[in-house]
Amino acid sequence: MGRRRLSTIIVASVMSLIGLPLVTLPAGAQAELPAGAQEATPTQEAPALDMIEAEGWSVVDGDLALPEGLRQIQEAHRAEQAALLGDAAFVPEALLGAGFSVIDGYAGNRGAYTIRLQQSDGVENLRSGLTLAASRLHGHTNGYFEVAGGLTAQTEPASGEILVVVSATSPCTGNWVGCAGPRTAERDPITNQWYLVSGMVWIHPVVLGYSEANRQHVLEHELGHALGLLHYETTFEGRYQIMHPYRYDSATFDSGDVNGLHYLHPTAPSNDPFSSSKAVASGGSVEVLATFGSTHEGSEPAHAGVANGGSVWYSWTAPSTGMAEVNTYGSSYDTVLGVYTGSQVGSLSQVGSNDEADAVLGGFSRLVFPVVQGQTYRVAVDGHDGGAGVAKTAIVAPISGGYTPMNPRRIIDTRNGIGYTGGKIGPDRILTVQIGGNVGIPTNARAAVLNVTVTEPVANGYLTVYPCDSPVLGASSLNYSAGETIPNLVVTRTSVNNNGQVCIYSKSDTHVVVDINGYYTETSGYDYQPLQPARILDTRNGAGAGRTTPLNAGETWMLKVGGTGGAPSNAAAAVMNVTATQPTGSGYVTLWPCDQPRPTAANLNFTAGQTFPNLVMADLDNTGTVCIYAHTQVHLIIDLNGYFAGTGTQLSPLTPARVLDTRNGVGAGRTTPLASGETLVLDVWGNGGVPDGADAAVLNLAVTQPQGSGFVTLWPCDQPRPTAANLNFTAGETIANLAVTDLDAQGQVCIYTLTATHVVLDVSGYTS
Repeated sequence: MGRRRLSTIIVASVMSLIGLPLVTLPAGAQAELPAGAQEATPTQEAPALDMIEAEGWSVVDGDLALPEGLRQIQEAHRAEQAALLGDAAFVPEALLGAGFSVIDGYAGNRGAYTIRLQQSDGVENLRSGLTLAASRLHGHTNGYFEVAGGLTAQTEPASGEILVVVSATSPCTGNWVGCAGPRTAERDPITNQWYLVSGMVWIHPVVLGYSEANRQHVLEHELGHALGLLHYETTFEGRYQIMHPYRYDSATFDSGDVNGLHYLHPTAPSNDPFSSSKAVASGGSVEVLATFGSTHEGSEPAHAGVANGGSVWYSWTAPSTGMAEVNTYGSSYDTVLGVYTGSQVGSLSQVGSNDEADAVLGGFSRLVFPVVQGQTYRVAVDGHDGGAGVAKTAIVAPISGGYTPMNPRRIIDTRNGIGYTGGKIGPDRILTVQIGGNVGIPTNARAAVLNVTVTEPVANGYLTVYPCDSPVLGASSLNYSAGETIPNLVVTRTSVNNNGQVCIYSKSDTHVVVDINGYYTETSGYDYQPLQPARILDTRNGAGAGRTTPLNAGETWMLKVGGTGGAPSNAAAAVMNVTATQPTGSGYVTLWPCDQPRPTAANLNFTAGQTFPNLVMADLDNTGTVCIYAHTQVHLIIDLNGYFAGTGTQLSPLTPARVLDTRNGVGAGRTTPLASGETLVLDVWGNGGVPDGADAAVLNLAVTQPQGSGFVTLWPCDQPRPTAANLNFTAGETIANLAVTDLDAQGQVCIYTLTATHVVLDVSGYTS
């Protein structure tokens, strides 16, 4: 090899993920913004990642250079040490150990890596040597090291990867044959320490002609740099180590090198072994933990069929019977989930497992599973292919609560700064809305009923409302077209551990208005009683209340609900599908209890000539009456779907999940639209988190690509189809409406369409 120097370089940017995913939707941790008005909701906007850019290079030792990102961390560490020890006692050199030297300022590396070969001439000739090196690294550290098959076109390593390329050029200068170093680092949010999590290796083409032993020396020397080892320019135990810059007594890692690898290898978390599972509060929690150094026990199952991982364990006892959720959304690495019962790691009974929760967002895992009160469940959070990083694990206990209706209150209006002063939201800005503790809502609110309106969108798109601690799995709350104003009612669970928040994501930039109509708690509120839909008002023909004229512009009209359509006279609130038709211009309609002042909120918006429905959960006054205000002359149709009173069923909110999509086969397994006049039977029990025995489901119904104007009706299949419609549409329109639909004795709902159309259903809760 002569005296051609083996060089190292530390390359690229360093980022502190702190549990945030490397995706723009939906956001995880966010920075709070001030409220915009007295009744406004504190809101959050997704921040940029805590990233330190690599701007230029600083030469440290001729052949060793640090980019500014890593150097900033190193300099901060050295300043802390100098302050602690005193300037005279502190020598700002790389950390020296027993036969090794490492980059100072870092707690170590991630302990597990996939080595990838970048497409380049001759790189396949390095595969066998890299495979041998990976085996040796595993033997020395017990960490996961594997050479990936094939070649990659990527030019940057992901977290948990070391990228190897054959190239005559590299960031190193001078007479080099190899060049390498850590690429990125990640910070443990608990200890605030940094870990090196990826690396880059350049091998000069001249190395391809070396002897096998010399080539192996170059590879393992450079891999040592990628893992955080620096040169050790003397002997240890009488021998030159492989990390010496140009002398060595072995073609592989020697005793001092191995000491350095051990030093850099992270210590496993305390809940790495099953026997030390961390107990989680029965009410649920969001656990944040750096899993660097975690291991896989010999008798431990392969979670979701994925082996070679490194897991951490949690123990959780269900406070009630129902459906629970565990997800790892917001973790910084690709996770795997397993949920079990049992007291010994070698004899566990699997409840469920999940690898990839969502093909679009990817990386995180999510599992919804039935639990029994008092049963203890063991949750394993594993890394895919040895992955490790910052794991964010949300455990959501079953929720069942009563409903408290409210006179509608506006809590967000991005047009005028109510609750949010950042203007339109869009795909790069997730809006977080505080529910618990806002506008008189108790902090223990577990779900919210929101009327969400989109206005002035710049392009066609959709909007999704979801609990901030759980990922969105392809569900949507409403669909919109460019320039239109369109509302929809949303029932959503609030997040755990942060005073009840919900997040709002929009596919396109748009203004958003949010009015809250009520909330659910587990300790108070009214129960729900579904009804066979009954028409209690149709101003076109006098059905129900007997009125045969449209509401005039600016008119307020009182409608008796209690004691009609199956609702008792003491009903506290009503669930009604309200449809506006034949309006003379653009406008809106508002419903509220007549013993309260009219709120600024609106329940549905429309344009001239449009027929538009929206589900309304309306508070009733003490006489069972609701007031209706029309901004513009319009006919109204109101179908009563259920009511809230002292007895009935309680709501269990869920993270929104898609249970039917006729475009791609989700749910019913069909990929064709419903035909004109067709009725589709859909199994709801066991789908999207709805358990067997549920009485009703909260479903967001959407149609897309309809071939003409028409309507869709949902109803329990053991009942005759009602005359009421849940959703009206025109040709080519994509539109949605919420429905709280009773299920039949087999847990099924029937779906009828007048006109051929694709149908999409998302579930966000159930009653039982």
